[in-house]
Amino acid sequence: MPDDQTYKQFVAQFNLSEWKRLCKHRLFLHFLKMDLKTAASIASEALDRPVAYTFPKPIKAAKKQSATSKSTSSTGRVKSLRNHRRFRL
Repeated sequence: MPDDQTYKQFVAQFNLSEWKRLCKHRLFLHFLKMDLKTAASIASEALDRPVAYTFPKPIKAAKKQSATSKSTSSTGRVKSLRNHRRFRL
């Protein structure tokens, strides 16, 4: 099964009429869950146009997530230290 982001990008390249036409192909629906390369090949033949099955991965989004997780953990640690100091006798 392809990852969720790749699957969403693959499906987003079809308009509604193309999607309805592709859903009539049982092999397309079968390979859509297993192998995007084969599903793209079937879609390309059915629609008579090239269909992408690989997409560039966003590099900046991964850096932002790691930066926010570091800042969140440090603020959580500061709060726990405040609570510890508050209740120390």
